[in-house]
Amino acid sequence: MTTDDYGTLHYSISKDGLHWNSLLNGKRILEDYKGHPDIITGHDGKFYLVGNPKEGGNKIRIWKSTDLLNWEFLTDLKPDMSQLSEFDSKDYWHGAPKMFYDIDTKKYIITWHFATKNRNKVSADEYWGSMRTLFVTSTNLKEVSMPKRLFDKDFATIDVIIRKFNNSYYAILKDERAPSQEWPTGKSIRLAKAPSLEGPYSAISPSISPNFREAPTLIPQRNGKGYYLYFEQYPGIQYEMAIATDIEGPWYDGYANSFSIPKEARHGCMLPINEEQFEKLNSTLGDSNDLKNESKWLYVGFKDPGDKGLWFSTSEDGYVWNELNNGKAWVNPAFRMNRMRDPFITRDPRQGFHLLWTIGNQKMGYAHSNDLVHWSTPQTIPVLADNPNVKNVWAPEMFYDQATKKWFIYWSSTIKGEFPETEGQVKNDKNHRIYYMTTDDFKNFTKPTVFYNPGFSVIDATIIKEEDTFYMAVKDERDVPLKKNIRITTSKSIQGPWSELSAPITGSWTEGPSLFKKDDTYVLYFDHYNGGKGMQALKSKNLKNWKDISEKVQFAPESKHGSFIKITSDEFNALKRAEF
Repeated sequence: MTTDDYGTLHYSISKDGLHWNSLLNGKRILEDYKGHPDIITGHDGKFYLVGNPKEGGNKIRIWKSTDLLNWEFLTDLKPDMSQLSEFDSKDYWHGAPKMFYDIDTKKYIITWHFATKNRNKVSADEYWGSMRTLFVTSTNLKEVSMPKRLFDKDFATIDVIIRKFNNSYYAILKDERAPSQEWPTGKSIRLAKAPSLEGPYSAISPSISPNFREAPTLIPQRNGKGYYLYFEQYPGIQYEMAIATDIEGPWYDGYANSFSIPKEARHGCMLPINEEQFEKLNSTLGDSNDLKNESKWLYVGFKDPGDKGLWFSTSEDGYVWNELNNGKAWVNPAFRMNRMRDPFITRDPRQGFHLLWTIGNQKMGYAHSNDLVHWSTPQTIPVLADNPNVKNVWAPEMFYDQATKKWFIYWSSTIKGEFPETEGQVKNDKNHRIYYMTTDDFKNFTKPTVFYNPGFSVIDATIIKEEDTFYMAVKDERDVPLKKNIRITTSKSIQGPWSELSAPITGSWTEGPSLFKKDDTYVLYFDHYNGGKGMQALKSKNLKNWKDISEKVQFAPESKHGSFIKITSDEFNALKRAEF
């Protein structure tokens, strides 16, 4: 749920358990839901969601889904409270119900908190100090056991989740006693342990969190070597996180810059999902769908001599670009990385953004971001570092191939001794071809090989896909005879074969093409680098017939070869707020 839409169901997803992106543009997932969302995987591999009836009443409501997208009402459970006479029936409700399925006992356990005192008769501290955690179990989510206490009679707790590790069960809880009455553990997250699902839960740990934290949720680290425990700092309404390699600790603070979660997110749950489930959620509810109705854009470029970093500019129409950050670079060179040129930015269809750029040697620069604002420390990818005949690695770009689920990274290089038949076509002793490699994790890469060879020197390849056809714009790099212009080739596969190149669509001394689609029009930006014209533009309805629209585009002075992506209004506003 969110700060402005409390007690409802909203989704965010993450690839690493640390960086979370909101889905469905922050809108509700299930209109009928009310409660503090808790979702589990049940006995049959399906998903179960527990909450409260929207219309009110002293029941626990459960929904069921096969895909996390389509939820159907399953049942209302009404635990029999008749044997718990000390509870004030006038204040009867099920607070923040949570659920866990235990594979070994084949039982569901449902926990909730419940007040033993009437809020209208006592102080706030006394009322919340009267909270007790109750539970029922069930094998079929139709009939449930009689409610029981989970902890000692005098222990005030709320927001309890149950998990099992090895042969022990753990209850992660909020100690609901006031800090003024129970220091230092009051209003903090703690952990209890039991030998069986139903307890007894004892050996309550010291505080895992500071005071005034609640709503714990636990997920395993992606590498399987520990856990992330998120909890809400509810006075400030934001999430914090603790990290441990063992469930019993020690627990360490997760630094705020080590994770990111939508700032509006409140009390919820996290659960592991597989790659197929992630892709389906993202393709159905993710940014690509939000982008269909958006008209904001981001340009990432560089300025000569290319040693000061990369500049960001935004646009509301794709033609007039406003430089961010008061003329300062947004991404700065890392130590000993003295060049940043020809940047290429792209949105990961799964999550986040990738950025590549020219360094000037046998490597390329790389950084990643989850929000466009904060970028990982720039690093190098050693493309052809073991080949002494490689003269350069220029203008790297990438394309995500849905068919293979791999990134195709391509760039232009001259390798001494390769293609001797076309040596001398370029005066600077370069003889480029487009090379490529693939990756699915940006850690392991296939061996580079030739991607495109039209029989002469080419650089600055850029690719878009429309329907079933790939379109690649490249610069014909020959200056003997003079070409230095941009042409287009097509293919039905990203691996070729590529068609014969089109006639030039720009004049000579142009480079750095970047293609994108704006509404029903294709826009191609390029750098007219010899003659002082700078960034220029063409438009087309069919990627064949082009019209010069350079008179309507505006860039900051000295802007050069870069790339463009469509962004959401939230991303646009976040960039504006983050100018430093």
